[in-house]
Amino acid sequence: MKKTILTLFVFTLSLAAQGPGPGMGPGLNPPPVDEVKAFLSLTDPQIAQMRQLRQSERAANQARVQDIVQKRQQLEDLLAKGSSDASAVGRLMIDIQNLRKLADATHANFQAQAVGLLSAAQKTKLNALVEASKLAPAIAQAEGLNLLDGPEEDGPPPVIGIGPRN
Repeated sequence: MKKTILTLFVFTLSLAAQGPGPGMGPGLNPPPVDEVKAFLSLTDPQIAQMRQLRQSERAANQARVQDIVQKRQQLEDLLAKGSSDASAVGRLMIDIQNLRKLADATHANFQAQAVGLLSAAQKTKLNALVEASKLAPAIAQAEGLNLLDGPEEDGPPPVIGIGPRN
């Protein structure tokens, strides 16, 4: 289980180390924000400032993320070789944890700046989004049990081989 989590974490960090994803690189369109723009009544200048903050955050954490990936690889290499050097393993784990804390602090700083761009009314609506986001795991599980339909997509529903076909 720990190896699976470790592998997933390293994969996630390696993706982050590759830089901005689709829609966030130079000359590319940023990801859509129309739903949150409408819900929070965001202005175009607010969105532009938030996107700039996000890019600054990525730049601020880029070297840190690369360091985490590198140290994770060193740790995996040590463990794969059956190393009994507890000091080296412990040092790498502490270094990784400290880098994570720094990245988290950087994120919290930039997030506070983004929230600071909101009006009082927008912050109230944001709090509603925060509360709703806590339901995401329950919603996904309910969809998995066929208690809820997932988000509607354009086009006909997929044919799964049961029931009448349209």
